[in-house]
Amino acid sequence: MRSASLNVAAAAAASGATAILPTNDYDVFDLTGGFTFSDKWLLRYGIDNVFDKSPEVIDATPWSKGSATNGNFYDVLGRTAYVGASMRF
Repeated sequence: MRSASLNVAAAAAASGATAILPTNDYDVFDLTGGFTFSDKWLLRYGIDNVFDKSPEVIDATPWSKGSATNGNFYDVLGRTAYVGASMRF
């Protein structure tokens, strides 16, 4: 299991030099696993953003709700699942 916790705009807003409001804490949980069922085969699987947390809006001000997010920091895809297999030979 992996967890990430971010608060991107808090430092900028705390300095008082901006009208941008701070973001809320943003926690994302991922689950991954794998299973080896022979000497040659490996199965791996996972779910990213298990609770389907929406990204935070990062450009909100006291006068507007904002409309942008930052794909470098926040999960803009939502919950995703994957399965993969590998074979050694």
